[in-house]
Amino acid sequence: MGIKYKVYREEGLLVDVFEGNISLSDIMEIYRIEHENIDFFTTTKAVSDIRKAKFKISLDEVKSFIKFMQNPNNNTNFRWAVLAQNPMQTALSILVRMDNYYRDIFKVFSTLEGCNTFLKTNYTEENFNESDFIIVK
Repeated sequence: MGIKYKVYREEGLLVDVFEGNISLSDIMEIYRIEHENIDFFTTTKAVSDIRKAKFKISLDEVKSFIKFMQNPNNNTNFRWAVLAQNPMQTALSILVRMDNYYRDIFKVFSTLEGCNTFLKTNYTEENFNESDFIIVK
């Protein structure tokens, strides 16, 4: 399992990357850690790359995650793009998007170009390999 993130303060962009087996507790932990980073509050958009992740999460846990994420976040201008590769990743992401809170601020894409268009960014595949990501696990 691998989880890393980086805040691009000037762009107001948070990027996190998930690889390997990921549980609900892993997702909640990365959110708590990101939230403790002072630069987190400068972000208005996020990209989550889950293309290499294998989620070990139940439907009830997805519902818990949705509630957990809503509580501390009241920024309605925030936009979140998820980069997914397979049907399971897409389905889990769509479950989040179906929640009324996330309907307009959260979208799932199969391409980085789709994420960039939604977020109005110019993030590249090479950026995912930058050496200054903060390694969580």
